[in-house]
Amino acid sequence: MARLETYSKDTWSADQFVQLVNRLLPDFLPDVGFSQKVREEVNLRLIRHYTSIGTLDEPGKLGKESRYSFRHLLQLLLVRRLLAQGYSSGNIDEFPRRQSNQQLLALLERNEPALPRLLHQENPGESALEFLDSVRKRTRPSTARASSNSWTRIPLCPGLELQVQSGFVSPRGEELVSLIGQITDILRNFK
Repeated sequence: MARLETYSKDTWSADQFVQLVNRLLPDFLPDVGFSQKVREEVNLRLIRHYTSIGTLDEPGKLGKESRYSFRHLLQLLLVRRLLAQGYSSGNIDEFPRRQSNQQLLALLERNEPALPRLLHQENPGESALEFLDSVRKRTRPSTARASSNSWTRIPLCPGLELQVQSGFVSPRGEELVSLIGQITDILRNFK
């Protein structure tokens, strides 16, 4: 796997950046279990799209030329990895922009699913809960009645929803980490 720190002081034109990303990307995608579309090469149009929807920082400028930095490289590699791991672009949203370069680098250097890794960082509450909260805020829950209990349905991504009974109290700390780990295991083993 490429040592990303070697690129920390560099900047690239748009064409150079696309070439670099496509050269490094195979090292950061999982070997199996990912969408074939994610394996396709990145192009300038896709980078501009990610920038326009707020997933990547705006590029710097040198005259009229866009310049991409180490931070852009980390953000784009993470976005492609998260997509390969099954996260929708709606779930990824601005997540890469809210991370420091050190957090982005740590996420890329570990070869495991991103969300559980976030939960096991030194301060698991903030990053993971912020991510889950952003997923919750992007959904429009609908209420369905089942006998005398009230349930809220929260779509997480196409084909997956979360149902929460009224009065549910969300676990915190290690209980939350354990719950998310159980959910991750269930989804990995689901056939």
